[in-house]
Amino acid sequence: MCNPALLVRRAEIVRRIRAFFDGQGFVEVETPVRIAAPAPECHIDCPPVGTGGFLRASPELQMKKLLAQGMDRIYQIGPCFRDGEKGSRHNPEFTMIEWYRRAADYLAIADDLTRLLEVLRPAGGVPRKLTVREAYRRFAGWNPWQAFDADRFDYDMATKIEPAL
Repeated sequence: MCNPALLVRRAEIVRRIRAFFDGQGFVEVETPVRIAAPAPECHIDCPPVGTGGFLRASPELQMKKLLAQGMDRIYQIGPCFRDGEKGSRHNPEFTMIEWYRRAADYLAIADDLTRLLEVLRPAGGVPRKLTVREAYRRFAGWNPWQAFDADRFDYDMATKIEPAL
């Protein structure tokens, strides 16, 4: 990432994310990037480190330890790493935002995400809410609820829907 305009834009996005979570009473945390062992995930490979251990694929486990120790609202913006994912839309190293509210259900997290996207959304951008069904109808021209085809579903997500969002 050596385009100065992109770096300035990225910095502004990160500032907005921090302001959003700080304004909600979240505490920004920083957990280890090098971990002793990765979480067992069948589709995610963590890069091993030559001196032992692994680079994290996500800060999830370390952040959940903080929740167990009594923290209520936490977030982190930091580097994550994944082997086996490289291409025009996937880099082996990327920046992830992850946040948790202790004792919150998925609806509270979904509301956080909706409000965060409103803060980050450019004027005239993607509609506020778009269901999976509507995304497939609008961008791929079919309804997966009528005749599901797993291969077509995955292919259309990668080639038609994600690029349109």
